[in-house]
Amino acid sequence: MNYPREQRFKALFDLVSSATIYGIPAFKFCTRKYMTWTEVTEALQPALVQQQGSQRASSFRNYGETLWTPEVYEWIYIMHDPNDEIIPATYVNNYLDAIEAVLMPDPSGRQTLGGLVEHCYIDGEVVADEGNDPSDVQIVIKVPVKINTGI
Repeated sequence: MNYPREQRFKALFDLVSSATIYGIPAFKFCTRKYMTWTEVTEALQPALVQQQGSQRASSFRNYGETLWTPEVYEWIYIMHDPNDEIIPATYVNNYLDAIEAVLMPDPSGRQTLGGLVEHCYIDGEVVADEGNDPSDVQIVIKVPVKINTGI
């Protein structure tokens, strides 16, 4: 599969930013420009920030073509009210479910981002800071996603 990188990353971003929770859009603000949670105001949260990570290259079995496996980090920033009845872990669980749902494989067992890649999936340690301290109301979630460009 020979598609430009930019199309792959944009397709992933478009898919993840379309996530919903109970039928409501999951994010108020989405960007592919990396920003920390301190740069995203409370009014813009919940927010999605897609960050490109490393890109692993390996030999492809047909004529030396390169197989690329880029890593992407989907950062989710959510401000919560410490006086709310909803515990921070509930936000984390709902957002992870929403990301997992949009990355669900098609009937072939793969998420191809509309035919641009061989497979796209969550892979690695998901890290979440629930902001449980009463003075810390910021939830930060980091979801690692891998893209396999071909078999």
